[in-house]
Amino acid sequence: VWKVRIVSCVPGSPMDCAAMTPTASPTAEPTPDPAAALQGCTWVAYAETSGVEHFIFKLNFNEDGTMSYMAGWYMSEVAYQGAGTYTADGERITYTLSSDSFEPAQMSGSIAYTLSDGQLTLSASEGDALTYLLESGSLTFAVEGSAQDVPPTL
Repeated sequence: VWKVRIVSCVPGSPMDCAAMTPTASPTAEPTPDPAAALQGCTWVAYAETSGVEHFIFKLNFNEDGTMSYMAGWYMSEVAYQGAGTYTADGERITYTLSSDSFEPAQMSGSIAYTLSDGQLTLSASEGDALTYLLESGSLTFAVEGSAQDVPPTL
């Protein structure tokens, strides 16, 4: 039978190393950036305007908070193009856009959005700068070239 009166840690012993080795503390998972789901592709949408004419919209969101857009008649060389900045919080995209092609030359605002099944839906509310572009109040975009990207039949 052993009777222990004192325990001494000898420098360099396993007991000493265990006492000196810091234990890992739990770290919180980084919060994903809601804007990341918008980035890395071209979003495209088509809107019928008069039964035979279609409008096409394209959006690109970049990692650095910049964006570009194109809006014009489908199968036409006429298009409005511009660029701007944006932030996204998971529910709204806040933007500032500029263009040399239309008036006003700069517009800014905030628009509701949802992402579901590989599609982006923008929903404008009254007073939003994009309301005049989104005559229906909402517009659903698909990733260009994906199965959901179905151009209109002319």
